[in-house]
Amino acid sequence: MRHLLTLLHVQGTQAWLRDVGAPLDLGWQAAVLGQRAADTLDDVIDQQIAAFGTAHGLLAAGALDLASETLAAAPRPTATTEQMQLTGMLVFTDSLLAAAGRTGDGQAALDEAAALAERVGEGNAGHFGFGVSNTTVWRMAVALEAGDHAAAAHLADTVTPTAIPSPQRRAAYWADRGRALARIRGRRDDAVRALRQAELISPARLHRHPFTRATLAELAARSRDDAVGRELRGMAHRAGLR
Repeated sequence: MRHLLTLLHVQGTQAWLRDVGAPLDLGWQAAVLGQRAADTLDDVIDQQIAAFGTAHGLLAAGALDLASETLAAAPRPTATTEQMQLTGMLVFTDSLLAAAGRTGDGQAALDEAAALAERVGEGNAGHFGFGVSNTTVWRMAVALEAGDHAAAAHLADTVTPTAIPSPQRRAAYWADRGRALARIRGRRDDAVRALRQAELISPARLHRHPFTRATLAELAARSRDDAVGRELRGMAHRAGLR
């Protein structure tokens, strides 16, 4: 498979380490290895993949200026469908950076990514799952980053999860849906069901990711003695929270 080495470091190791809540330095080492592989291979797709990994490593560490520089320097061709999808992932990251730093025009970046997705349809180059459905999942992530749980929940209702080609992105959808609904009065049961769907797809992500663990702990602290409460306590137990 083309670009396998770079993908192994970024979409394999780094993404997995992020999902299981590993120390940031381990994820950063994977991003560095991905960049080294891209430099050796000297291919534009590899450079795009590596830039995505580097930017997300820097974002996780709070190094927003360096992440911005990485994204600004990344190649963004659109000559092929594969290039278009990787460019779209970089544009998604622009929007997340804008939300994290409360600067820049995150909405413009999301709109640009949506325009690319309309040209691609539902793609899965590099197992990133870039496409129309994933655009909305990223809008949800940006809304959560900005603390707008109501907007994230509204966006979640517009997604058809089965249309998302990447299992990792489907798990992200359900996890983010659960996080959003957990903060909305009267939606506890729906939040628990969403988190359970995320667990069925990717147990490690639900059990170990710091954001989902925090949501589980918050919900479990006020769980009721009913079927949904028992489901919730079971997830919390499997996550090592009880």
